Amino acid sequence: MNYYLPEGFQGCAYVFYNVESEPPLTLKDGVIDYHFNEDGILLTSSPPDFGWEGRDSSGFYQANYYSGDRLMDKEEITFSSLGEGYVYDVGKYYYEKIGVKEEYCTHISGVARRIFQNK
Repeated sequence: MNYYLPEGFQGCAYVFYNVESEPPLTLKDGVIDYHFNEDGILLTSSPPDFGWEGRDSSGFYQANYYSGDRLMDKEEITFSSLGEGYVYDVGKYYYEKIGVKEEYCTHISGVARRIFQNK
């Protein structure tokens, strides 16, 4: 998996899954490329388990993180996690959260609300 973040990005990056009318992720030669916008957000119609062997097992993978075209050092990625949340009047959403030189990400519900209520 290759995560392409904006050059110089620092903070919390988010992938929001199952977003209607957004392009799906693609799998090419066994690799999924994630391209984030300038705010560190990626919207996709793909499910959060896209590319997994099955819902109960993701199998082995290697994650590469890029800042622009530069391969980032592993120490620059402070965490990565999958989760789900709920926005009133919108419903359940699924996300991946990535910390880039950041110890803690807050306010995902606020980010999700802005995204989904504008759709």
